[in-house]
Amino acid sequence: MLTSDENKLNEALNHLSRLPRAKPAAGLFAGIEAAVAGAKVVKMVDWRRVAAAAVLVATLNVTAILYYSGQNSSASSSDYEMGLVSDYQLYE
Repeated sequence: MLTSDENKLNEALNHLSRLPRAKPAAGLFAGIEAAVAGAKVVKMVDWRRVAAAAVLVATLNVTAILYYSGQNSSASSSDYEMGLVSDYQLYE
């Protein structure tokens, strides 16, 4: 015995099988071919240059982040304050 959900699924599948097939216009394929033939082609060398530049920028950014995060963790805030006071020689 089929449940109500299974009956609904079977009804939907039967309905889909009775639907008419789509028929494209006669000149559709020729129009698509004409549009593709007139399209501008981008050479693979250009894409390689763009990809290489993106990798270079990403590498520089990661390197800078790692460098500056290492600098901040090694020096405490008191080191900066003492350096600032001694640079101006306020107490001499």
